[in-house]
Amino acid sequence: MLRRPVLVIVVVALLCAIWGGAWLDYRAQARLHREEFTTMGDALAAAARGSIQLLFRGGRYDPEELQGAIAELRDGLRLEHVRLEAQGALMAQAPSDPPELDATVPFELSFEALHPRVGGRHGPGPPGLTEAPRSPLRLCIRLSRATLERRLRADLARFVGLALALTIVLTVSLFAWSVRERSLRLALELGRTQEQLRGVDFLGRLGAGLAHETRNPLGLVRGFAQQLADGSAAAARTRAIGETIVDEVDRTVARLDEFLLLSRPARLRREPFELHDLVQELVRLLEPDLASVEASIELAPFTLAVDADREQARRLFMNLLLNAVQAVERRGRVRIELVSARDVHQVRIVDDGPGVPDELRATLFEPYVSGRRGGSGLGLAIARRIAFEHGWSLAHEPNTPRGATFIVTLPRA
Repeated sequence: MLRRPVLVIVVVALLCAIWGGAWLDYRAQARLHREEFTTMGDALAAAARGSIQLLFRGGRYDPEELQGAIAELRDGLRLEHVRLEAQGALMAQAPSDPPELDATVPFELSFEALHPRVGGRHGPGPPGLTEAPRSPLRLCIRLSRATLERRLRADLARFVGLALALTIVLTVSLFAWSVRERSLRLALELGRTQEQLRGVDFLGRLGAGLAHETRNPLGLVRGFAQQLADGSAAAARTRAIGETIVDEVDRTVARLDEFLLLSRPARLRREPFELHDLVQELVRLLEPDLASVEASIELAPFTLAVDADREQARRLFMNLLLNAVQAVERRGRVRIELVSARDVHQVRIVDDGPGVPDELRATLFEPYVSGRRGGSGLGLAIARRIAFEHGWSLAHEPNTPRGATFIVTLPRA
């Protein structure tokens, strides 16, 4: 996430880019309009000059005709004012009242009237006309500034509108981003809080189960120890009492080890090994349990090298295999196989036992949840915790028509 000073700098830079870009665009358009206006004025002035030059015939002109022609030029070319001078003296203008200078733009041209050449072919001009000045004539036309100003105002409005629109878009985007960032942060904090609450609840249930599992063995140990201390136990029973005390203490220590395994992160000692060899070793250990119910276990051949804590992986698969072996009935069957996909490997442990009851499926991997009489309810919880610590996953699927499948999913290296 961006820190606030960096965010402010980014926002200011974006706003400067938006307004600066729009301003440069406005300046370029305004310059283009002024150039077009100047080109148009020069062209109109040249056209007016050409029309006026035709009125001077042989160095003479008709003042009334000149005035009428200038008025027609003014109306025909839609000029604000047309004025013709010679050495500062007015020869003709239209209209008679000049407009305000600030409201118009002047365009001037100088030219000379055509006079007959002395000794040339041109004779004197028609009689009754006024002699044209021999000094240069000055033509001045004025165009209304309103057209140019209207275009400039339209460009300015477009510049401001575009910059404001982009500013609004940026503001809305930043606001939406801020809201989304805040919602994500709140969701993350909420998730952490919920995870902490789940952890507290998990430890609470784990501790309650541990207390229950520990109280009964300690009660038995205390009772037997009291008999030994009072001397009320028969000498023949002393050995049996001692063995019972040792068994109950060992069982309690095992429960404490399981509690510690579930309540704190494991320190994994990773090493490369072949998973098939590990599972095959566990299958040999379980053969006596299978023989007692005339069940069979089938390990499909596969090759899968893993980098994991071998002892922890051994505990994970032993818990799953024990769960399957204890679930099958007489002449039942357990199968272990590897299914590989493009991104993951799946080790599947399939049994044809009665399966997991529907009411236990949602909480199957939680502590002290067991569908088997006499079970501690910690085996699957420990197996899932070990899988999680390794970056694996553990899931359950029901079989058809009966049985259960436990799936350990490992990502491909």
